Amino acid sequence: MPILNNIEWDAFDRKRAHYLFTYPEKQKILINQLKQWLAQNQFDGINIDFENLTEDDLNLLSGFLKRFSTVLHAAGIEVSVDVEAGAAAKWKEIAQQSDFIMAYDEHYTSEAGPIASMSWYTGILKKAIVLAPPGQDRYRNRELRL
Repeated sequence: MPILNNIEWDAFDRKRAHYLFTYPEKQKILINQLKQWLAQNQFDGINIDFENLTEDDLNLLSGFLKRFSTVLHAAGIEVSVDVEAGAAAKWKEIAQQSDFIMAYDEHYTSEAGPIASMSWYTGILKKAIVLAPPGQDRYRNRELRL
């Protein structure tokens, strides 16, 4: 799965994400071009990884994901989303628009350590189940074990 992100050299660029999230007409062009490119190259899906977002842009992310996933899901293309677990206030909206969620950032901005240790990740999964419970049609037959 290729990755769509807002990285510029070695840093995640807030301005780049903000520009994309605030111009739906630009989103439509990008989404359609990506859909064609993914289909031509026979990719099963795409991973979305926007980081270092402002609070306002974090709130706009779910609208972008809805437009993005509607087009790609109609073409049979999966969408996965990477989220900074501490900042993912919109778990439910993100889960509704994606096939998979990857949460991370246990030690990204603090002391050295793993990005997502098993005990930390289990806690995040429990939080996610409360904030974005399973039950969407495409997940109905999946079993989650903690």
